[in-house]
Amino acid sequence: MTRRFTVFITITILTLILPVFVGDLSASGISYSQPSYYSFSGFDNKLYAHTEPYSAIPEGHILHFEYKSFLPIGIESYKVYISEANTEEEKSYIEINFIDVLYRFKYQNLNLFGGIGYGNIEYKCKISACKPYSFKKGTATQLFFQVGIPFTENFDFHLSAHRISGSNEVSIGEKDENINLGGSMAAFGILIKW
Repeated sequence: MTRRFTVFITITILTLILPVFVGDLSASGISYSQPSYYSFSGFDNKLYAHTEPYSAIPEGHILHFEYKSFLPIGIESYKVYISEANTEEEKSYIEINFIDVLYRFKYQNLNLFGGIGYGNIEYKCKISACKPYSFKKGTATQLFFQVGIPFTENFDFHLSAHRISGSNEVSIGEKDENINLGGSMAAFGILIKW
């Protein structure tokens, strides 16, 4: 078991027990967010198609669920395309998946959440230059913060900022390298409560 996974499980267990002591922190509801921007923290890598700080628009979704006094949990799944190609089959991308645990902060008329996520990140290189390489899926962690502006008692519009850490091991013949796939992501969405 990796150290990141152990820390994630420990925090998750502690946060699931917390509502027993602090009472009702949230109503029941569902939140849907659309990732809108991903900026890589690593660049100038020969496997990337860029040598400058680089950003892309992810494709996928973020779903979070709340139920009464339990802390919200969620899932994230999206792809970040990092190369342009003439056909869909030739596009290289990073696939990112998370399981999230959130905490709601009470603050006047705003819906504020902080959260952590644990999952995996994988570089899927489709260009011919990648044929000699072998990529191994890596673990990923994230911290994020979400600010929601309520329009009614049961509906809000929110923005979130995510800081993602993760890498893949790449085998190049007998040599192994790690490539940094982490970065920062922004997303927007809606929360519906009942």
